[in-house]
Amino acid sequence: MRQLTVELWAAPIPILGRFADHHWIVIVSDRGINRWEVWQKQHVVDTSWGYLHRNLLPPKANVGYGPSRHVRTWVDGDARDIQHRVENSPTAYPWLNVYRFFPGPNSNTFVEWALGDVSRLTTRAPGAWYARFAGRQIR
Repeated sequence: MRQLTVELWAAPIPILGRFADHHWIVIVSDRGINRWEVWQKQHVVDTSWGYLHRNLLPPKANVGYGPSRHVRTWVDGDARDIQHRVENSPTAYPWLNVYRFFPGPNSNTFVEWALGDVSRLTTRAPGAWYARFAGRQIR
């Protein structure tokens, strides 16, 4: 039995990479290894729901501007909380069919939403604050 882990990954955004990152979540469980993220194109793979995608890219792949980097890992309770939100996001994430690089919702909005009360993204994550700005409760 594989231990549940949830990993937060980031890579520099093209053009703005010195200042901004694209974030995604990788869930490692008995169901395999799955990368979850919002991307600027809809319905790219069979496991897409609007702009939300599961396994659009390999778990550690960058997004075209620089190397990806592991930011953090959660296990046990926090990992289960994040896993639950992420795996239910195809029916629960409020912006499945809306994408705007700025001010959001975007990839960082999704990750901030998925992390719930567990953690917050840094200032290198434009759009992470979008849900609060738009008056939506994400916690």
